[in-house]
Amino acid sequence: IYSSPSACCFSTAYEIASPRKLRVKKIKELAELNHGVWEGLRIIDVKKRYKKQYNAWKASPSVGRPPKGESIGDVYDRAVSTMHKILDRHKNGNICLVSGDIALYTIKCHLKNIDIEKMWNFITGKTWWEVFDI
Repeated sequence: IYSSPSACCFSTAYEIASPRKLRVKKIKELAELNHGVWEGLRIIDVKKRYKKQYNAWKASPSVGRPPKGESIGDVYDRAVSTMHKILDRHKNGNICLVSGDIALYTIKCHLKNIDIEKMWNFITGKTWWEVFDI
């Protein structure tokens, strides 16, 4: 079981791992998007204060970015690369990745061959889990 270093992700991963007597490995590359100066702001405030940057981010998530933050393309590159490294280590069996929405959605786009520019079309805003047979 691999987890983002965030406390909530690690806690979830631990709850999955504990009854199975498995260890959780924190992987910084599974961290959620760095929202830069938007971190901690409500979406309504981001839209108001950073309208131009927010609209660019929504229109082209692979390159648009919050000020002092990272693009979804950046998250895609690090999360997908990390997923492949994990898969290389575990040729057989199951793995579990626990992370924030955007990091996991970029992996899902990769696995389902969906352009990350279309990612907003299937983000639900709800917690989810999904099984992929690779």
